[in-house]
Amino acid sequence: MELFKFMGADGLELQGVKWDQVENPKAVLQISHGMAEHILRYSEFAEFLNRNGFIVYGHDHRGHGNSVKSPEDYGYFSPEQGWTKLVDDLYTLTLQIKAENPQLPLYIFGHSMGSFALRDYLTRYGTLINGAVICGTGNNPEWLSQLALWLAKKECKKKGPRHESTRMTSLSFGSFNKKFRPNKTEFDWLSRDEIQVYKYIEDPLCGKVFTSQFYVDFLSGILELSKQENVNKIPKDKPYLFISGEDDPLSNRGKAIQQIVDQFKNAGIAKVQVRIYPGARHELTNEVNREEIYGDVLNWLNQNIDEM
Repeated sequence: MELFKFMGADGLELQGVKWDQVENPKAVLQISHGMAEHILRYSEFAEFLNRNGFIVYGHDHRGHGNSVKSPEDYGYFSPEQGWTKLVDDLYTLTLQIKAENPQLPLYIFGHSMGSFALRDYLTRYGTLINGAVICGTGNNPEWLSQLALWLAKKECKKKGPRHESTRMTSLSFGSFNKKFRPNKTEFDWLSRDEIQVYKYIEDPLCGKVFTSQFYVDFLSGILELSKQENVNKIPKDKPYLFISGEDDPLSNRGKAIQQIVDQFKNAGIAKVQVRIYPGARHELTNEVNREEIYGDVLNWLNQNIDEM
């Protein structure tokens, strides 16, 4: 594993990581991690892929992990166009990956917030990659996202863009634990693997309360990427794999996945596969059956490489 720094879309220094313990690499996978976590939580998954012929890259998104330079920057993207810059950071790293590995196919894996960023990325830069794995994503009704955005903008104006928004956090995630009562922690919804849940809780780079401006940026991004006219911009000849837990509250127990898949198909995208895992919760790469999930992602990648 190698840590490196690179400049994001607006010159912000970001923390990158490369797992490249591979003798004869067949392809590269870029990872886009979720909200309030960091890229090193994917080390086990990346090392598995290394053993199976894949180089893996990723980075801590702006406002996350070791890309943060001061405490007030946690959960804060930028004074303006924060969501666009987040997506453009993925593009910037893609360009570096392709420069370093010009002969290898490139796929991207996006989880949770990182899956929303990936879906937006596909509408702008999808021609640069060979396919994508969209993990733990969601799809709210437009009216609900509009209402949440209005609340976030109101709070941002009243309390400031860097205000730690416990209110928006509660509105966004407060109900996620209900199905799993009696709860042992406030993050039971992440995984059935209690050890992984406690690792998340004890990790100082995880579970931060994000800013009012973050919610303005994130919700604005969701509203745009969810429009059919933007989904129509996604390359139609690439393969896409959606994976979700059957008990993932973010994906409405997997139901939201079908809505997004329908949008992809309405856009004329034919190579779409879906896998919903019974009993699994939100963080599939940290679930009790993660080895099965790793294997399914690997098989999908190998299948698509063989068909190139």
